[in-house]
Amino acid sequence: MPNLDKALTFLDDSLLPTTSNAVERGFRRHRKMQKTVYCVRTRARISRRIAADMQRDAQAQGRTQTTQSLHNERNGYQ
Repeated sequence: MPNLDKALTFLDDSLLPTTSNAVERGFRRHRKMQKTVYCVRTRARISRRIAADMQRDAQAQGRTQTTQSLHNERNGYQ
């Protein structure tokens, strides 16, 4: 089992940094989203998708502030 030996060598190496499973899940989610976005690669659809992504990103800070305010209100903070 040469692959098992290589994997164990990799896992035992203390100089390599560890990765977070949450980060790996995020990358997986991102790759899946890109796969579904770009399955039909017409110029018009890609342009519309980029515009929608940019609009969502622009509104993200407002959503975060609203969510935080609602949580603070629920927990009794001012």
